[in-house]
Amino acid sequence: MTEPNLVARATQGDTIAITSLLNLTLQSQDITAKVQIKNRCLHILLESPQTPDQQSAIFLIQKTINNIQITSIESIKVYGRQIGKSHADWTEILPLPAIETQNIVQKTPNLRQLAKQGDVDAIRLLINRAIEHKNIMALINLQDNCLDIILESIDIPNETIATTLIFRELKTWKTNLISTVKIQAKKSGDNFFSWNQELDLISGYDLPKLSPQYPSKVTKISQPKKTKFPIKIDFKNLDHFQAGLIILIAIYGIFGSLNPGLDGPFMWLHFPDLAIHETGHLIFMILFGSGSFMHILGGSLTQILFPAAFTIYFFLYGQRYSSAITLFWTAQNFMDVSVYIKDAQARELPLTVDDPDAHDWYNLLSWMNILEYDQQIGNFVYFIGFLIFIASILLGIYFSQLPEKFKRN
Repeated sequence: MTEPNLVARATQGDTIAITSLLNLTLQSQDITAKVQIKNRCLHILLESPQTPDQQSAIFLIQKTINNIQITSIESIKVYGRQIGKSHADWTEILPLPAIETQNIVQKTPNLRQLAKQGDVDAIRLLINRAIEHKNIMALINLQDNCLDIILESIDIPNETIATTLIFRELKTWKTNLISTVKIQAKKSGDNFFSWNQELDLISGYDLPKLSPQYPSKVTKISQPKKTKFPIKIDFKNLDHFQAGLIILIAIYGIFGSLNPGLDGPFMWLHFPDLAIHETGHLIFMILFGSGSFMHILGGSLTQILFPAAFTIYFFLYGQRYSSAITLFWTAQNFMDVSVYIKDAQARELPLTVDDPDAHDWYNLLSWMNILEYDQQIGNFVYFIGFLIFIASILLGIYFSQLPEKFKRN
């Protein structure tokens, strides 16, 4: 069966053809797709030895479904799970692609003529054709002579390549209906744009020719405005629950930072922190030997690294708001450790053993001959924790904005 026949059958709702096309797209990710159409809803089950990465899988599925243009469905639901599991690890409902694009291809061979007349579907199809070999998907809107283009890809689209390919396409059917082009690009799943370009086309379409190595710069037209990594908060699009929660955490953190000791508001977090602290001693004793410098340091070190590891994990896997929450926990642990450090000389804090000489930081600072500086060192660690606390609140508010894809839908 040839690929054109597969596409034709998939368009008519043939689940075997749809499955074949999806598996061709997903095989590079080691993902297998199973397809079922029920009640005019296309259900796609993705399985992999590890839980399929949601962002990359959804991007590839959207690209395939947009090319197929299935006429017999009204909704799409995607499930991802690890092989052997009976339940889905994640679920996502996708917007149904517009069917008009397919009708344009069937009705006329001259897409560029339609694009020149301002047909948005023709423009969208032509631009996506120009950049699809770079695994980039474009969303198009034309309003008031301004062409808005949003680019998405598994990775951040290359600014030079994407801009040059788009303007090379625009040049082939240049029209007086478009005076300004705004291009914004982001990694699929992100709720912020990594870069954007705004160019004025009134003075012409003079772009350099694309070399095999691609130019290091794209010539800007009529003083383009360019901003990278814009950081702004759109309060209209805040998730009210997430924003409210981060404000409560901020209030709790402010009072806790004023008194991070055992008799302060952080006392409720101190007990799980202590369990992690003691577990760290056990781990580092196995690794470095009982009574060693790292064995004693390992308690405080693990206490900080444990929430920090969750912060890094959540951030890398796109759960940015969750990473802000665990970043606050990391900050609290810095403050908690600072209290322990500042107690090195006095040794007044209660320990898990009834022996003041078992005080971690009394031994650590004594070995380094800096016991007399316990207050300065503790204050420095506290200051780091306070800065991380401020960062966690600001990031929590920023990440509580609704993702861009929800705003579009």
